[in-house]
This record gives sequence, structure tokens and C-alpha cells, in this order.
Amino acid sequence: MSEKPSKTYQYGNTKVKIVSPFIELTKEQQREWFESEWKKGNPIIHDIVDAAMDCLEPEGISHKDEFEKLVDLKLK
Repeated sequence: MSEKPSKTYQYGNTKVKIVSPFIELTKEQQREWFESEWKKGNPIIHDIVDAAMDCLEPEGISHKDEFEKLVDLKLK
């Protein structure tokens, strides 16, 4: 059985191990995958962005619109 790609992080006394082929992608490949899934309307990606934006932004802002603006800025 082959070892699956993983990365371990230490937060205080807690170790977090992430096992995912996503870890082997470069930052550029991760960005491309994320943007592709966003454009396809992947509901999980949209839910993750909504949850993150809820933590960072005041209410009343369209999270999806704001995210798309940020992505557009980074692509230019």
C-alpha cells in the first residue's frame, strides 16, 4: 500500500495531519483548481468561501460577489 500525501501542522499541543493529493499541487495549481471549481459552481467551494467571509466581513455584503472581485484583482 502506498503512502498518501500528507502534511502535519503543530498548533500548541495539538497536531493536525492533512491527508490529500491537493498537498502535492503547487500554489499556482491550487489556485487554478480552486478557480475552476468556483466557476463550475462547486457548492462545497462556495460554502467554504461563504463561511470564511462570514468570519471576516460585516453582514450585508454579497460574499460571492466580493470573492469574484478579489479573484479578478489577483488575476490582473
